[in-house]
Amino acid sequence: MIEAAQNSGIEMKIVACTAPKEVMAERLRTRTGDIADATVDLLDQQLSSAEPLTAEEAAIALTIDTTRDLKAQLK
Repeated sequence: MIEAAQNSGIEMKIVACTAPKEVMAERLRTRTGDIADATVDLLDQQLSSAEPLTAEEAAIALTIDTTRDLKAQLK
């Protein structure tokens, strides 16, 4: 996707959302009414299999801590 965007002259950003594990677990426990299959039981597996951004991805990434004020992070 990065290459396709660059070849088309389109600016691309990756939004990487982060939160402490405890916050993610609580959000999963209280989640209702959607079709996502993520559950708190799968959280450890998902976190351990998550791959870090490559250098190319990191260069265009905007990392957002979802427990903090968004506007403050965009300054």
